[in-house]
Amino acid sequence: MLPLPKSTHQERMAQNTDIFDFELTDSEMTQISALENLGGQCMVPDDVDF
Repeated sequence: MLPLPKSTHQERMAQNTDIFDFELTDSEMTQISALENLGGQCMVPDDVDF
């Protein structure tokens, strides 16, 4: 799972790159590893209907 934030505001873009202020526990990593792989991908976020 990889969220890709989209913004045109300089301050928010800087905040979006500040991604190293947390840690995942072993339990959280196990839960993430157990998620079903749905195989979805999109190379151009503007082309996705949410």
